[in-house]
Amino acid sequence: MRLVASISLAIMLAACQDSAPSNDIAIKDVSTTSLHDMVNFSQELAGHVGLEIGFDRDSAEAEIRGYFGTTASTGQIPIFQSKKLEDGTFEIVATRNGLRDDSVKNEQLIARFSNNILTDYGMRVKCYRAADPEAWIKESCP
Repeated sequence: MRLVASISLAIMLAACQDSAPSNDIAIKDVSTTSLHDMVNFSQELAGHVGLEIGFDRDSAEAEIRGYFGTTASTGQIPIFQSKKLEDGTFEIVATRNGLRDDSVKNEQLIARFSNNILTDYGMRVKCYRAADPEAWIKESCP
């Protein structure tokens, strides 16, 4: 298992070398529409991340990376994606899967920006003890 994780990490880092330092995961602009509806995310659930409406994009990204890095389980690699949306806004989605927590299985945070200012954000989770552990919910896990 550790070998697979090490190989995966090495591949990810090699792919990012041209656009970011080797200890960081690159965020690249992609023109598209969002795959996520903000109604499925909770700002309250994301309260512990440290984001506030009005943050500039660099500050918000630092908070997101800080949260997903400092609270990661051993060997956990968060996935960061970004998109420049057709309407001119920008979106960052951060996801962690297979958390070693007794209740939270996966978590996903979305942050949306207009003119590089945070305009909306939220989080959703998958819960080990939920009726459907594969369903994303925007409430705290039982």
